Amino acid sequence: MKVFRLSLLAALALATTLATTGCKSSGTAFNPPGGLGALAIKHMYLSMLGGGATVIEAFTVPVTATSTPSVTLSAQNPGFLFVDSRGRLYVPDFGRDNTVYVYDLPLTDSSTPAFSLTTSETYPEATAEDASGNIYVSDQHADVSAAAYSGYVDVYDGPVSASASPSYTIPNNVGAGGLASPADIAFGPNGDLYTSDEEDVDQFSPPFSTSSVPSAGVTPNGNNFGLRVDSKGRVFVANATSDGVVNVYASPLTNSSTPTFGITFSAGTIVLGLAFDGSGSLWAVDADGNVWKVAEPITASSTPTMILTGVSDVYGIAFGP
Repeated sequence: MKVFRLSLLAALALATTLATTGCKSSGTAFNPPGGLGALAIKHMYLSMLGGGATVIEAFTVPVTATSTPSVTLSAQNPGFLFVDSRGRLYVPDFGRDNTVYVYDLPLTDSSTPAFSLTTSETYPEATAEDASGNIYVSDQHADVSAAAYSGYVDVYDGPVSASASPSYTIPNNVGAGGLASPADIAFGPNGDLYTSDEEDVDQFSPPFSTSSVPSAGVTPNGNNFGLRVDSKGRVFVANATSDGVVNVYASPLTNSSTPTFGITFSAGTIVLGLAFDGSGSLWAVDADGNVWKVAEPITASSTPTMILTGVSDVYGIAFGP
């Protein structure tokens, strides 16, 4: 439920006060389709949400333990970040603003949005792109009461442009196992859409419509936040509880799927946003302000390496020009 997510953000603020089909470009990185094609990955982008720190920071790659931001840009309640195949950064305003801001890259300290998207509901949180350039936004209703709570995926015909509104919306018409509170979303190499939820992880198969229902849904333990899919179809889901685990599922999902393996970060860690870099390595951010890397190839024996510490209120992560 989103009540948990907002409670988590409040906890982060308190802690601060107190203290689609496409080809991969390289490695196992898949999202977005085509792996940004010919666009070189030159920066890592982080969003800060909570504790009053509503900014986006850019770091020049390669990112090391001594890296510092090359850009710090004010942003409105930035949720999970996404870079599309044209090299544009999508920043959902996860603060009752019905807006996703779209920036041309690279950023500067004075960048302004190139344009924005208007969402059907008030809490947009994440963005994805299919192989045709259509844009998908996970979106949540403002009412956080359990009885009225619902989630959606807005779909925009590509190529998107200024002030676009959804051409249609995949609604919460799927019951308790569906879009109760969609957080992150991503496409797999077979064109299926995956959504993480604080209650489950769902897979939607094309063609999509206003009556789409999941082709499969699993209910892992914990709350599910950051989600990415690699070119092998493996689904990586951050279990945003204090177990510090990213679960890895084989696709297609079934209603009884269990993780093929888990990547363990550290005890007490709440893993939030996920991203692949240009080499196919997986990066993650956690609620303690750390940035981690899981080097390619990623297997059951992979061990995360902490790259940055002290990145207060970090929430989302993406790589791009």
